[in-house]
Amino acid sequence: LRHDRDILDDSPAGLGLVVHNVPEGAVPNCGLIVARWPMGAMLLAHAQDIAEYRAASGKPFRRSAWWEQAAVIQALGGDPDANEVRTIDAEGFAPLPYEWNPHRHDARGIPDNARCFHATMYDDRRGAMVRAVEWSQQREAVLCQTMPATMRGSCAIAAGLTGTMC
Repeated sequence: LRHDRDILDDSPAGLGLVVHNVPEGAVPNCGLIVARWPMGAMLLAHAQDIAEYRAASGKPFRRSAWWEQAAVIQALGGDPDANEVRTIDAEGFAPLPYEWNPHRHDARGIPDNARCFHATMYDDRRGAMVRAVEWSQQREAVLCQTMPATMRGSCAIAAGLTGTMC
């Protein structure tokens, strides 16, 4: 939704994901991941190993709809089957600022400074995504009109103003 900051600037750790505050606890969202080499890649590989082992051994995660989040929680040293999930402070992991992937069911809601749009919790996902893209294009078009001509290329694609990309 916003293109004025690089996600890497907000992710100093090896692995960065937004952690959602939902009724089930503090759940990392695997929909948007920043994995820096080598620590982030190792944590994701460990999570994949955990998921494959549990599937092969007939010990699925209790919340099967969250299998990838559950595997990441376990890879970070947490208990994905706990009644209240807690994302612990693990070496190489730091939560991304919430604005990078806000979630409709998170207690914090959708902030005005949201950078990405999380469509999975909408009944009409396609319609919700179309509205988010339209909102982003309108916002970027306004920004392009107010910024110096030398800087306009950075928002050209999102605003649909030109076919160039900087």
